[in-house]
Amino acid sequence: MGRSGGGPLEPGRLSVHPATVRAFRPLATCRSLRSHPTDAAMRAVDGTLRKARLNPKAQPRQAQVFSFMEGGGQVGALMRVHDWSKSPLGPPQGWPQSLRSVVGLLLTSKFPMFVAWGPELGFLYNDAYAEILAGKHPASLGARFEDIWREIWPDIKPLIDAALRGEGTYRQDLPLLMNRRGFDEQTWFTFSYSPVRDEQGDVAGMFCAVAETTAQYRFQIRQAFRLALEKRLQDLAEPEAVMAAAAEAIGRELGVDRVGYGEVDAAQEFITIERDWTRDGMPSVAGRHRLEDFGASIISGLKAGRTVSVPDVERDVLLRPSLPAFEGIQTRSVLGVPLIKAGRFTALLFIHHSGPRRWSEEDVTLLEEVADRTWAAVGRARAEAEQRRSERRFRALATAGTVSLFRMSPDWEQMFPIDDQGALTESPAPTERWLERYIPPEDRAAVSGAISAAIRERRVFSLEHPVRHADGSLGWTLTRVVPILSKEGRILEWFGAASDVTARRQAEERVREAEEQFRVLVENLPELAWSAGPDGAIDYFNQRWFEYTGSSREECLGWGWGALHDPEILPQTVARWKHSVSTGEPFEMEFPIRGADGVLRWFLSRGKPLQNARGEVVRWFGTSVNIDEQRRQAAALNEAIETRDTFLSVAGHELKTPLTPMALRLQAIARAVAQQPDSPFVRQVRAHTETARRQIDRLTALVNDLLDVSRISSGRFRMELEPADLGALVREVVTRFEPEAQQTGATLTLHVPDSLPTRTARLRVEQVVTNLVDNALKYGEGKPVTVSLERAGEQARLIVADAGIGIPTEHLSRIFDRFERAVSERHYGGLGLGLYISRTIVESLGGSITVRSAPGEGAEFTVLLPLQPSAPVEVPSGSRASAS
Repeated sequence: MGRSGGGPLEPGRLSVHPATVRAFRPLATCRSLRSHPTDAAMRAVDGTLRKARLNPKAQPRQAQVFSFMEGGGQVGALMRVHDWSKSPLGPPQGWPQSLRSVVGLLLTSKFPMFVAWGPELGFLYNDAYAEILAGKHPASLGARFEDIWREIWPDIKPLIDAALRGEGTYRQDLPLLMNRRGFDEQTWFTFSYSPVRDEQGDVAGMFCAVAETTAQYRFQIRQAFRLALEKRLQDLAEPEAVMAAAAEAIGRELGVDRVGYGEVDAAQEFITIERDWTRDGMPSVAGRHRLEDFGASIISGLKAGRTVSVPDVERDVLLRPSLPAFEGIQTRSVLGVPLIKAGRFTALLFIHHSGPRRWSEEDVTLLEEVADRTWAAVGRARAEAEQRRSERRFRALATAGTVSLFRMSPDWEQMFPIDDQGALTESPAPTERWLERYIPPEDRAAVSGAISAAIRERRVFSLEHPVRHADGSLGWTLTRVVPILSKEGRILEWFGAASDVTARRQAEERVREAEEQFRVLVENLPELAWSAGPDGAIDYFNQRWFEYTGSSREECLGWGWGALHDPEILPQTVARWKHSVSTGEPFEMEFPIRGADGVLRWFLSRGKPLQNARGEVVRWFGTSVNIDEQRRQAAALNEAIETRDTFLSVAGHELKTPLTPMALRLQAIARAVAQQPDSPFVRQVRAHTETARRQIDRLTALVNDLLDVSRISSGRFRMELEPADLGALVREVVTRFEPEAQQTGATLTLHVPDSLPTRTARLRVEQVVTNLVDNALKYGEGKPVTVSLERAGEQARLIVADAGIGIPTEHLSRIFDRFERAVSERHYGGLGLGLYISRTIVESLGGSITVRSAPGEGAEFTVLLPLQPSAPVEVPSGSRASAS
């Protein structure tokens, strides 16, 4: 035997290519083979194909002893050319006659047989058994029995040992897990092992006649499975239970890790798996998943209606982009059957396994059968469930207290109540003369006319009409009756339902009464009243509107009211109104409306939304109040205030002009008096000079207050920020008041930190502290006054407290307004501007000032100032402060 190709050929370990065997067969059965050398494609033990020349002439002596190998088809031909030098059987020349006889027997048999001979059980078989070997043939020829069937050796070795002891064995449908085609497969076999004795009578080998019963056994198992599944599904009424039972059954039958049923959305983008069956800790994939995550090749096949089989997703090139998705669900192999309805992929029955698995044709067929049975059962269960729901709805309708179900004869002469729960009937017995019994006399003609029209046109009768209830009370009912027609179009009977709508009619009547009361109320309002729909279109004006505007309803409804507004302000009005309509926020705005005399007058218009239980705006109601006179009065008042402020500014400047030289003159007099010898006259002059100085200082302070008020009103009140030490500032102010405190007999107590740096308007803050301490001494009645300063977070807290006359509660809210005083002007001087100016300063710096007081209990003023205020503030003339 020659060789061709790469690498040596091992005798006894080659397999002949099938094409070579087919070409060689006629030669193998002919004696002329010895004169016909031929080329053959042989498979080596490493799986590669090699070319070899079969030359019978090279072995003439071997051919002479092969007569017992004649015939036997492909295997016989292989035996005759096989190199037996490396087989445990040795060359055929040395085989005993007993072995030759068995070989001759099995080669000519059409039944699968083999013989295992010798200490190592060398293996010989026939063509029929070669089909059982599958991929193990022809390498098994002459090989060791154990090497050939190593994967099932633990299962069959006890039987082999028994045969070698001289005992025959028989097994029927023995399950064996074989690997004949490169993968494990479950098989079943029926066989017998018989001892074979040599010429000395000793057991030298064993003989086996075998039949593979895998197909028959699987058929029996699968048939039993199908019958059990069919019975189980028939007993289930809910679709979810059907799907769960089918998934568990197929999962246990095939020994897989996960089985599930999913439904695909209309866009074929997502699949929803309500629940699945899993085994041995396999995670569930119940939920919503994007189809494209699991591979375009799989999804395209399913959408095309094809069953998809993937033995190993890791070895599928097309699925590499989807490997993370499969790894996330611990899946290596997939089998899926799609459900196609109306040309659309609508559902999927799938199997997942955690390891690689070759899906057999039987697996695919079984899953397809289960899918068909499951979908049929699911459809049946859903239809039955829908029928049950329909029946429940019908029973609920039939037993509802406000609905009467009935049948009518074709001519409506007889009524056949279906239940006795409704509002009409008191018994289920057929009712004649029902029209006279249930319909009031004044309504019978209308009801009869509608009945005649329905009979004549063979159409649905539908009418809302008065009715007399079974208890004798009058009410309303909505009656709908459907004709049941024969194939020829003849009316067989009528089926109807009468719904009691008395409560609704009564509610509608109450609404109409309420609307009439509302209309009467609104029509008698002195203001202009209106209402609008949820879209903002006006649908009602009261009569007062038309009297004022002189317009008609047609001109103003909807959005026509805009023609009566000032064109310059109308865009703002419409924008504000549309904003309220879109957001549901109440509407409020002042704008002029043209009257019938052509004059524009100002109105304050307010509108509020009416919302339903869901918070949706269903209507708008509003009024427009004439404020034209108030605006004129306000304008006049503002003009008077502006005149007053102008006067105060001018007067302040005029008063301040002579005060400065007077103060300088008094200082000169004081210096001159100080240089004179002490005498009663000098002391008297010194006292008068000091009194005059105090009065000038007081007058200067009043003038400065007037000027500050003028600046605030005109918007020119400005404060410049600069670094300052609040502790030193407060200490300095309090020190200046110590002489005055001594004169009044008050003790002035100070609690301030050594330093409290800040950035503020120093002179203005000094003005605030001065006002508060001055008031405390003025109204303290000589009692103790306490001034404290401390840091409070990012603010400074100043408290000035006295134990004097206190402030009545009713005056606390206005003492910070201009020219407001809480005490009698006859007993206490001042203009009532100090606290007003102090509040303006503090609030302009971003702080606050508050007071706690009660009559006879003194007063405590608290000022909070930010240690790092914002940029300098210029108080506008329209501020809260100036509005007083």
